[in-house]
Amino acid sequence: MDKQIQQEIFSRLDTMASKLGVAAEHLWEVLVLHAYTEGIVNLALTVFMVIVSSITLWIGLKRGTKDGFYNSSKDYPKVGGVISVVGGAICAITTCVLLIFASEWFGMIVNPEYHAWLEISRLIK
Repeated sequence: MDKQIQQEIFSRLDTMASKLGVAAEHLWEVLVLHAYTEGIVNLALTVFMVIVSSITLWIGLKRGTKDGFYNSSKDYPKVGGVISVVGGAICAITTCVLLIFASEWFGMIVNPEYHAWLEISRLIK
């Protein structure tokens, strides 16, 4: 890392610590803990969305295939099955988007110091 950038990061960290009235070491520990916690929360959200989308799709497909997606007497879809499938598809799309970022969140858990440095360097820009 360039010495000038490193000095800038340390000066920003010291400035933030003095404004908050805490030691720079304490602020660093808080930033590392924040990165770790953020990674865990985001991964838990992703797992939750995978479970919700799986259950919703399963219920929708079960309802839809039980009697068919259409009423026998009329040509309109059965509301319960279609809503469940559409809701499950929306949850599945949301889960796919969340899974794109899962590797970054896993990195926050494995190496929170790196993400704390990233947070400080974002403040410099």
